[in-house]
Formats: sequence, C-alpha cells, structure tokens
Amino acid sequence: MTRPATSKVDLVELAYALDRQPQQWLHDLGATLRGTIPGIVNCYAFEVSRVAGRVTLGEHWVEEPLVGEQLRKTFAEASDELLDLFNGAPLLAKMTSAVLAEAGISISTTPLPAAYAAMGVVDQFAVSATDPSGRGAVLGMSLDNHDGPSPEDRVMLAQIGAHVAAGARLRRRLGGRPAIDEADAVLRPSGELEHLDDATAPSELLREAVARVERARSRRADEREALELWQGLVAGQWSLVDHFEGSGRRYYVAVCNSTQAAASRALTRREAEVVAYLASGTSTKATAYALGLDMVTVRGYLRSAMAKLGVRTRAELIGLRAMLLPPELDRGEADGEQP
Repeated sequence: MTRPATSKVDLVELAYALDRQPQQWLHDLGATLRGTIPGIVNCYAFEVSRVAGRVTLGEHWVEEPLVGEQLRKTFAEASDELLDLFNGAPLLAKMTSAVLAEAGISISTTPLPAAYAAMGVVDQFAVSATDPSGRGAVLGMSLDNHDGPSPEDRVMLAQIGAHVAAGARLRRRLGGRPAIDEADAVLRPSGELEHLDDATAPSELLREAVARVERARSRRADEREALELWQGLVAGQWSLVDHFEGSGRRYYVAVCNSTQAAASRALTRREAEVVAYLASGTSTKATAYALGLDMVTVRGYLRSAMAKLGVRTRAELIGLRAMLLPPELDRGEADGEQP
C-alpha cells in the first residue's frame, strides 16, 4: 500500500485559508484530500446550505466531470429525506453504500452502480463538514474498493471536517474582511499574548491552544496526535488563524467563531450548542472535538439540557432536532450573519 503523499494537517491548515476564493478553496481542499488516503480515484468538494428546509448545493469543485453531473442531478431530483440522510448530520464520515444501508436502502436499487461503473469506481466516501444548521462543505472521494478509509482514518477525516466547518463559518462571518479586523486577541507562535481586545477572551486557554497548534504543526508524521492537539475551537468559541505582518512575522489571531444555536429560554447558549450537534446525530466525541471542549464537560451540558427539556433518551432528543436548530438559518437566510 502506497504512503499518502500529503499530511492531513495540510487539510486543517487549508480549512482556515481565508484569503482564497470559494472555488479555489474547494479545489485546494479536494486536491489535497487526494493524497491523504489510498485507493482514491477522484475527489470532489462542495458547499451546502439549507434553504426553506431543503439542503441545497452551492459552489462545487470536481476532479471528474461525471461526479459534477451526479451531484447536480442528485440535488435537483432527490427527496428532502435523502438529501438529509447524506448531508443532514454534521461531521458524518461514511461510505455511500453504508449510509443507504442504514436507512434500509440497497445501493443496487439506486442509479449509483451504473454511475460508478461509468467512472470506474465502486463506492464513494464523504465527510459532512457542516454545522447543525446544515451549512458548510462536503469533502468526498470516489474509491476503487469497498472498504474505504481505515477506522483510524475515518476518525481523523471527521476531525478535519470539524475544521473545514469552522473555516466555512468563519468565511461567512468575515465576509471577505481580514481576520485581524475581528480579532479578540493576537498571540505570537510562542504563545505570548501580543494584544487582547476582548477582556472576556480566556488568555491562558488561548496561549495553551497556540502551543498545541504549534506542536501539531511540528508532528505531521504522527497525524493522529497532531489532529488531537488541534481542536475544532478554543473553549467552544474561538478559531485561531494565521496572520502575517508586512515584515513576514507570523501571529495567531483569535476570532470569535462559535456555532449558531436556537434561542431558548430553557437552555444556556452552550447547552443549546451541544444539543444541536447531538440532536443532529453527531457523536459525543465528535461534538467535543468540534467545540474544543472535553468529553466530561459535553456530557454535563447534555445531561443538564435533557433534564431541562424533559427528555430521557438520545432518540427523544433527536426528535426535537427541528426546535434546536437556529430557525433563521433553516429558513435560508443569506450568508454573512454576524455572531
């Protein structure tokens, strides 16, 4: 088995490449993904959002034109339920055949085998790099085998999805403005605090996060350790983004980039953010990673929120998904909302 040509840490860094236009950003993500997993025949990347309750296709890049035709046809003709099946759960990282099988659908009863045969592939694997709102991006690969990425690679790809979702959210919020314009704090790569604009920003946690990111960047040979070090957010609220001065000196800027949560009189903001992920089908571990919180903290928010909502099981919580998502996003508000 050949060794991947690029590091998965490269994909995390690309997630925060805010200076690239959407099409170039998607191209670079897809092209870099190509070298990280054995058995890939072609890659694709596309943006998704939710308009009037339906998952919709946005900007997209495909390596194989037939994949582009497949995407456009699927989003135009598939039912809302089918689109939700593939794109509704944040940080989903699964084979297409497995997603269908879990829904009781045999892939042989769909048009996909014929489409795959035309492309010379046997299955596809995709990562939903989205928020609970359904907005973000999807990274996909067409494969020459039925096995797909290894279990370890699937965990890492879901972690990458958390960063791509954070990057997509940050791109929408900044609307093309430099991240430095919205910085709550500026830190040196050493972790030294250069500037603190928001007194509520946890300077010690930010310093520790910068140190972890620097360690992750120096450990590209050990991708699993690097991705564990570089969490999706800092304390559930901040993204760390590179900023270069004219002299070439590099800094980290901490920008508020928390996920949107439905306004609730019953839940705190953090409880609402946690249950929005969990009610969408995201695992507790993936939720903790995306928010940059530890598992014990996430479980505590979950227990508290479930008690307040009067539900006892995760299934009952999933049944409340519609009320736990931000309604203005579900109605398909325009991009560029402010936090």
